[in-house]
Amino acid sequence: MISTLVGIGFLAVTLAGVVQLYSLASMAVSVADSRTIALMAAETRIETAQAHGYAGLPAIGQYPIDDAMLAPLPDASGTITVAQGPQPQSRTVSVKISWRQRPGRQLSTVRLSRIIAAGGMS
Repeated sequence: MISTLVGIGFLAVTLAGVVQLYSLASMAVSVADSRTIALMAAETRIETAQAHGYAGLPAIGQYPIDDAMLAPLPDASGTITVAQGPQPQSRTVSVKISWRQRPGRQLSTVRLSRIIAAGGMS
């Protein structure tokens, strides 16, 4: 009888650990999904800016991103910043996307940058 109770107790403790690990794994998958969405949105913006070329860039400054790709991210916002590049006739284009995974949690942020120059980079 005692060995049965010990066995059931051991099984209960083991199952509680498995349930907790499952919960943590689900949360990690959710965070990874959100990060993937943010990275894809940022990369799309960077690629679009590069496709338009140096002449198609907006003036130096910071601009908000209003993108349907950010809709799945909770509490998301984004900016695209165009700054003077390291060489004459070059610009550094940076995209920053932030979101809050859950209410009350800190912001998660993804940043990507690329240098775009007149005539391309050699």
